[in-house]
Parts: sequence; structure tokens; C-alpha cells
Amino acid sequence: MKSNLVSRITMMIVAFLCLFTYVGSAEAKTNDVIKIGICGPFSGFLLNFGEQQKAALDMAIEEQNAKGGLLGKKIVVFYEDDEYRPEVAIRKAKKLILEDKVHILGSFLGTHIASALNQVGAKYKKIVINNGGMGDIIQGKLFNRYAFRLRYNAHAMITGLILYMKETKVRKIYIISPDYVYGHDTAKTFKTQLEKYIPDATIVGEDYHPLRNKEFGPYVSKIIASKADGVFTVSYGSDSRLLIKTAREMGLKAPFPFFTYAALNIGLMREMGEGNEQVNGIVQAADYAFTVNTPGNKAFVKKWNDKFKHEKDANWWWPGLSGGMCYAGWQMVFAAIEKAGTLDTEKIIDTFEGMWFKSILGWWAMRKCDHQLILPIFVLQASSQSNPWYPFPWVAPEYRVFPASEAALPPTHKYNKRCP
Repeated sequence: MKSNLVSRITMMIVAFLCLFTYVGSAEAKTNDVIKIGICGPFSGFLLNFGEQQKAALDMAIEEQNAKGGLLGKKIVVFYEDDEYRPEVAIRKAKKLILEDKVHILGSFLGTHIASALNQVGAKYKKIVINNGGMGDIIQGKLFNRYAFRLRYNAHAMITGLILYMKETKVRKIYIISPDYVYGHDTAKTFKTQLEKYIPDATIVGEDYHPLRNKEFGPYVSKIIASKADGVFTVSYGSDSRLLIKTAREMGLKAPFPFFTYAALNIGLMREMGEGNEQVNGIVQAADYAFTVNTPGNKAFVKKWNDKFKHEKDANWWWPGLSGGMCYAGWQMVFAAIEKAGTLDTEKIIDTFEGMWFKSILGWWAMRKCDHQLILPIFVLQASSQSNPWYPFPWVAPEYRVFPASEAALPPTHKYNKRCP
């Protein structure tokens, strides 16, 4: 009897030691990695945007891990499909934090998604990196200490377009954009900046269409009737493609201009056809362009093209706007963590605020008061001439650069109470 009792006690001790060893090794394994959790559109009509950003982040992580990781730890990433719906993004973000135990969160696209994830980050004290939500309000009235934007905001993009427009003869502008918060907010900013920089310009019409709209004929008819000599739009994806194609077919022939920052998409250029003059007049502002000729960007673009040049989908041949900013933006995040020398969230934030970083495009700064990335704006113009990238129209090799001092949203106290 006594021997059975001793045997049972021995077995219990061994079992406990095995469990302790397993838990300890699992914890050690967890501590050996840095976990990033991403919510992005990995289904639906914005799938390509999500997949390109995923490929760009994977490339940045692969390069960082090849250098020995971050703080001596391997970086791993967990992706969740937010379905481009804030309620889904919130649920997925909580899963990433509570179950996957990620150290940092990230959002790929959408002002509404970034705003939702920023709330989650504040609640659980996790840094949130916004790679796509561009609404001014995110780093303004909705700002919190844990939210960082590694893209330019709508104000800067719009200001770049208006500075370019100022050099043209366009003075009667029609606004047409998506019918949701972002579309209306950008229109408001456009009108404010237009009055500031081109006071003799007038808005001759204003319309808002549903997302993934199927028929732009009625809208184009109103643009024609208004006698506008230019259009401003933040419509994107299939909406921008159909809007411009319909306008050209109904008589707004090139070089009638469209001022945008989402219309120079591969679908539109390819559908227009090689040498088609009707692409002329499409102007786009951007915080990234693969045509920017810096050593760092050339190396990134080559690596991207080497990897994806055999894809059937031409969208993948060269890095897109969102992909390029995602790649460079996360490089800056890694640099901030390395500089902080720790995974302590508060210390990383303190280090990131006001930090300068030499990106693949040149020097960037993280503004301290609102955690807004400050960088130049590029303005590109579609061209029907042959180009070295695609067998169909694309952009002219030349581009305009407007410095951050001209384009950036001023850090006023009214915009963000944390700013002076």
C-alpha cells in the first residue's frame, strides 16, 4: 500500500515537472518572437489592395529576419480578413491580441477600419500602425497615444493636387466621390484648400455615388451640363475606372482632366488600350510611386519585379501605391523598435515620436503631436506614350514633387488638442 502511494506521488511529481517544462518551453518560444497582427481586406472587391500590402510586409519582414530579426528575435505575422467592415476588424483585432498575443497591430486600408482598430489599440495599450486609412480625423479628433499613421492623409494628397492644378488653366471644377464619410470629408478639404490656393476657382457641381456603382452615365451628364473644365474625385477601384471610361465615351475627351489619387489603376490603363490618347489628362497625387528614382526604391522595385514579373495579373508586376508605402512604413517601425531597444510599448512610442528615418524614398519624419508621417507628395500624370513598364499606357516618367512644408496638414490645436 505504502509502495503504491509512493509510486503515485512520484508519478504526480514527474507529470508536474513535465507540464512545467512544457509551459516554460512554450513561454520561451513565445518570447523568442515578435508578433505582428494585421487586419486587411483579404476578400471582396479590395482583395488586390490587401494582397499587395501583405506581399510588401512579408518582404520587409523577410529582409529584417535575414539580418538577425528585431532585438535578436524573429518577426512573425498573423493576418486576419476584416472584410472592410469595422465591426469585423474590431472582433479580429481582439482575437489577435487576446489569443495570438501580438505585440503590435496594423490596419491595411480604410479610414473606418483604422479608426476602429485605434480604439482597440487604446483599450489594450497596443501600438496600431495605419497603412491605409487617410481621413484627417484619424490623427485629429480621433487621435490616441497608440495610433500611428504610416501614410499621408487626405489633406496632403489634396493639397498636392491643388498645387499642381494651380499651374494649369482649370478653374471650374466638378466634385464626384464615394458617398460615405471619407468621400464627403475629402470634398470639404478640397473646397477649403481650393479657396486658399486658387481663389478664382469655382465649384460648379458636387455629387456622391454608392461604392461599387454600376452606372455613371447620369453623373457624367451633370458634369457635362455644368461646363466644368476639370473633375476632382477620390473614387477608387472599379468606381474610378468606370467613371473615367464613361466620361471619355460620353464626350469628355482627353485632355479633359481628372484630379485624383486613386484613378491611375492598371485596369483602367489596360482597358483604354495601347497608345490610347484618352488616358491623357488623368492626374494623381501619391505618397509613393515605383517610378521614383532613388537607390533604395530602385532596389525594392527590382526585387518586387523579379518576384512577380511572371504573374498574369499586371497589377503585380510592379509595386503599387499601398504596397510601396507598407514596405517602407514597416521598415520605419522596425527602426523605431531597434532604436528603443525594447518591446515595451510606452518606450517605443516615446522613441517613435519625432523620429527621423531615411526611407527608400528619402527622409521621413514622424510628427510628435499627432503621430502623422511627414514626407513629400508626388504628382503623376497618365501618358499615352510607350513606357518601360507595361505594354499599355501608364504614367509619364517625369513627376512633380511638392515638399512636406507645402503639403502637410498644419498641426494646429483645433485639429488635434495635443498639437500647439
